Amino acid sequence: DKREGKVHRILDLREGKRGDFDMNFGLSSNEGAVFLSNIRLKDLFGRGINFKVTYRRSGIGERYYFGLSDDYFFSPHLFIHLSDFKDYVKAYNFKLLSKGNSLLLGYRLSPFTSLSFSYIPSRSTFKGKEYNLFKKVFSLQRKYSNEPINPTKVRYSLLEITYTKDYSKYFFRSSFLQPFALDYLLSFTLSLGLIRGKPPPFEEFYLGGFRDLRGYDLFSLGGGKSFSFLRLDLYYRFKRREYWGLLSDFGLLEGKGGAFDFGLGYLAQTPLGNLHFQVAYAKRLRFYLYVGALF
Repeated sequence: DKREGKVHRILDLREGKRGDFDMNFGLSSNEGAVFLSNIRLKDLFGRGINFKVTYRRSGIGERYYFGLSDDYFFSPHLFIHLSDFKDYVKAYNFKLLSKGNSLLLGYRLSPFTSLSFSYIPSRSTFKGKEYNLFKKVFSLQRKYSNEPINPTKVRYSLLEITYTKDYSKYFFRSSFLQPFALDYLLSFTLSLGLIRGKPPPFEEFYLGGFRDLRGYDLFSLGGGKSFSFLRLDLYYRFKRREYWGLLSDFGLLEGKGGAFDFGLGYLAQTPLGNLHFQVAYAKRLRFYLYVGALF
């Protein structure tokens, strides 16, 4: 308002970034050095379509991923993902090469909860034998984090049901990270799995490695048609952004019995995310260094 010399309202309109590139590095006893890179392009052709390329390499394998997605597919509730992938894993007595495609259709029940259906045709080679799979996967997922980079409160739950002509597979995981008593963080994970029918060996459940029994080699326990897993980690804050922790894992796998490990952990809140260094022991020491969350 020139007459009164006042500014009543200012509108600032800017276009957000249309793409980004990131590189991640990690280190563990199971995988050796880990390299992960992502390229993301957003709003292709002005239609809200996103494009993503992922490359991951470690001492035990490689992964290539190409994907197209629309997070608001004609509706604020619907989303669709199309992808092409290639995975190679060689760890312990587990050697698998998989190639395939995936079509995912999903519906948001709330900002943190979604329901989805996936169709995944793939061709796999396991120990010299080829398998053709046509999987139909139903998933219910809830994910919440109070901070995008350094979260101190996380909720993650996944219920996944997989059907093929030869078998059905049921998987459930629930994890949380919760602060309490001012200077403490509690990390908890519960996982359950069950298979009916005759799956190929690589579709059975395996334990061992950083996602479950950290004191064991990757895929060293398995396979089995049912399993249960429990993790309890307790961290104490000794500085403003640094924590020491006590770690423990418990696992039960059909045909293999029970397994247990324990260890120590260090967590630091950095500009890149939560930095973790963990040492776990079962029959020997194993260590893990990574940034982010494993949920």
